[in-house]
Amino acid sequence: MGLFDWLKGKKESVDQSAARREAPGRETGPGGLDESKFIPFYQAIADKLDEIVPGEWEEIAMYAEAFSGVATASFYYKEPGGETYLSGGKIPDRDGVDTNTYFRLMQELITDVKALQREFVQCGQPEWKALTFFLNSDFKFRAAYSYDLDEEVDSYQRQLCWAYQTLGLEPADGCGKTALREYLERERST
Repeated sequence: MGLFDWLKGKKESVDQSAARREAPGRETGPGGLDESKFIPFYQAIADKLDEIVPGEWEEIAMYAEAFSGVATASFYYKEPGGETYLSGGKIPDRDGVDTNTYFRLMQELITDVKALQREFVQCGQPEWKALTFFLNSDFKFRAAYSYDLDEEVDSYQRQLCWAYQTLGLEPADGCGKTALREYLERERST
């Protein structure tokens, strides 16, 4: 199964009114799962993304993977009135944020993602491998979980393809462009 098949395929999605508010009643998600149990985890992820992005922002889109003992996260954000997403990975260079501080906060974000995944498993749910998390400046969010990944490519290529497919972003650097092109060519030939 290719990444684009995965993006179109097995996903479960959760919409919530606001990550910073208490869960209204007992929201249920996929399979009748009581989503209110997960509000503290969604809030931790939202708060950490807000802490990482310096200044005002309009929307944040995060992609995270957690499987086989390895976890990664990357995100993009729009500034108020902005039309394009900015890479969260460029924050230290673009905004003068200390690199050590940035990487510490990113590690805390990954820890929050893994905690959410553990809670899903403890509630008897299947372990998801990837999380897509959209957050707006009112702290309304949407989460989608994926259970299958194209393991023939690495996490970097999956993240590039996610940004391309989900946000319409193409890599700016030569290495990223090459990795995306090779992946797309491989997908077309299968």
